[in-house]
Amino acid sequence: MLCSGTDPYQNKKTAEITRRTIEVLIKHNKNVRILTRGLLWQNDLDILTHPNISIGMSIPCINDELLKKIEPQAPLSSDRYKALQKGYEAKCRLYVAMAPTPPMMTLDNFKFNLDQFMKINPEVIFWEPINARGTNGRRMLAAGLDFAKSIMSRQSWADTFIKQWNDIEAAAKEVGCLDKVHIWPDPSLKGFVSEEKIDNWLYRPTIEKWNSK
Repeated sequence: MLCSGTDPYQNKKTAEITRRTIEVLIKHNKNVRILTRGLLWQNDLDILTHPNISIGMSIPCINDELLKKIEPQAPLSSDRYKALQKGYEAKCRLYVAMAPTPPMMTLDNFKFNLDQFMKINPEVIFWEPINARGTNGRRMLAAGLDFAKSIMSRQSWADTFIKQWNDIEAAAKEVGCLDKVHIWPDPSLKGFVSEEKIDNWLYRPTIEKWNSK
């Protein structure tokens, strides 16, 4: 997994290191998952079309105006989507992290996003809502994101999580991609959602087909 702690394509230097890392991993027949908000991976399509590599982009919603407020230093959502289109045309294995979604997203918003994502044929669409509890919420408020007030308590956060969980499943059924949606549940939901439902997603493998080692 190339991401998690830091974006592997955040700038030219990290992109160079990432490319060399991928080349070594491919040489040793390793499976590689990449997640980025950056656009520089488009320069590495010559190696990212390898069948052992899955490249994904984090796009909470395809809405430039909103995401500029939430992620002011990141590329526009429209540019990220265009990058995925380029990867699709190059026949890369793709996925989408529709995360973290802001609390004002509606069922129609989910349907629109999923409909657009399906056009680039992602193998899986990960999802989780934005988390504004603790220091996260304070940072959001300091950045002028007043919507964070609506999800800063554990109860309001859980209520929003559950509502959006229901919305994305309903939207996915309508769009016809429920099999591709993979929920990232927060263990803190225990007490609001059955442990069985949470554990089902925590330990469920994705539908992607990886080469066994």
